[in-house]
Amino acid sequence: MYKKIKSFNALLIIFLSADLIADENYFYDNIIINSDVVEASKTKILFKGNVRITSNEINIEGNQATFLTEESALIILGTPTNIKIFENDKVFNGSANRIEFTDLENLNLIGNVSIESENRTINGDQIKINLNEKSLSKK
Repeated sequence: MYKKIKSFNALLIIFLSADLIADENYFYDNIIINSDVVEASKTKILFKGNVRITSNEINIEGNQATFLTEESALIILGTPTNIKIFENDKVFNGSANRIEFTDLENLNLIGNVSIESENRTINGDQIKINLNEKSLSKK
């Protein structure tokens, strides 16, 4: 059974492994997740309503986010889910129906994807962003 917590601000280190946190190439030091409701069980944490995920490098807004503790994966859903990635003096804006962090290197945007940077726009059904290589691939 889930525990329900209203108006909860969660400070969550997304990938809880000590090895990953100690790695100086780790893309996100920590991430703050704000939502209206949080439901937690042994295998997942569910954030519902007005979900805002922020760090120094990224901002995401969506309707719902699920952190799967055993897989160390974060899945964000929205209509759409909006994302901003900050890199040096550049800002990348994007949107998709679903955003997945399934490992430290890759970010997957799925469903009605649009990414904008400077004067360039990329659209597709699925776009994978490699955060270490700073590259995009469209599927």
